[in-house]
Amino acid sequence: HPFIAIGHAMRERGHRVTLICNDDFQSIVERSGVEFASAGPAVDLERATANPNLWHPIKGLGVFWRAMLAPAIEPTFRQIEKIAAAGSCIVVAPPTMFGARFARDLLGVRLLSAITAPAVLRSDAAPLTMAHWRLPRGTPRTLIRTAWRALDRHKLHPMAAPTLQTQAERLGGGAPPADISVFGDWMFSPDGALTLFPEWYAPRRNGWPANVRFGGFPLFDDGEDGQAAARLPDHVEQFLQDGEPPLVFMPGTAMRHASAFFATAAEACTSLRLRAILLSADTAQLPSGLPAGILHAPYLPFGSLLPRSLALIHHGGIGSCAQALRAGIPQLLMPMAYDQFDNAECVLRLGAGAGLRPKQFDARRLSAAIQRLQALPKPALQTCSERLRTSALPQLCDSIEAMA
Repeated sequence: HPFIAIGHAMRERGHRVTLICNDDFQSIVERSGVEFASAGPAVDLERATANPNLWHPIKGLGVFWRAMLAPAIEPTFRQIEKIAAAGSCIVVAPPTMFGARFARDLLGVRLLSAITAPAVLRSDAAPLTMAHWRLPRGTPRTLIRTAWRALDRHKLHPMAAPTLQTQAERLGGGAPPADISVFGDWMFSPDGALTLFPEWYAPRRNGWPANVRFGGFPLFDDGEDGQAAARLPDHVEQFLQDGEPPLVFMPGTAMRHASAFFATAAEACTSLRLRAILLSADTAQLPSGLPAGILHAPYLPFGSLLPRSLALIHHGGIGSCAQALRAGIPQLLMPMAYDQFDNAECVLRLGAGAGLRPKQFDARRLSAAIQRLQALPKPALQTCSERLRTSALPQLCDSIEAMA
């Protein structure tokens, strides 16, 4: 979504834009008016999401690497190679798109690292999260740096280095030096890095690369033109008009293992006599026979839905965090992996939500947490919403054009 939003905005400025991503997203990319290029078949995404370990705080990155990141390296490089052969281009890519990093070194294209979440950038200053561990304020920096080195040595380097070396041999060079951390240093472009979140969401942290500039949330709503807020389906519109604002439950668009999450949601909402909307493309995850006042939908655009909702209960993906902040509603986060733990900390620091760990996600605790959400100070929510009334896309596009 953030890259579709940026691509659409750059196209509106008269640029030719190609979005390189998994085949599963071809229709939504083309609907936005942006050209699509494949970085891998949809089966890669299906293989990743079918594995429950994708959402494990430790094992998840290994699944993501084997099923999605590593297979996309050469296809991404080849697509950039074709585009660069036709003329000058700028590549904007998340650091984990390693094919773009190879293209920068081997083809000489300009590469801007787009930092989707602050957890992508390592820091040696606490408080911070490292996987599902939270290092409290006062943790010695030497200890944090030692922990990062141990993570590289024992997990990340053995996982990535052989594949990157093989890819370098196939592509003609560009492998990261053996003494450089792939995930801590090499994957970030020397040409520049731009955050896709604002400074007030996550202020600069000690240890970030010096060339990181702050941007903002490139919020996307899947409307008819790919950008304007979409009209909600008639039955959802009727549901919203028929009663009090609902809770919205969404454990992640790629989640395929959320049966317990949705069953707990239904039980808690029934107990509290609250209405709810459960979002999942996979109906097999839903309880059979949803009670009155609880609606299921495979997907709904948050820009249209959340301003009319009571709260968002979700996994802590940064796009969902940003949409709830813009809507000015509280959010309850159940982080499971990746940047989600750090995003939860950011939202809590803003006074805009609360958190529950997956093992705490039962009907009793969820009911209590929902009641606490309703007591959150309204000024904090309003402040976040007001900060997001102005789109960040013009500033982001200016930063990209400045590289030309």
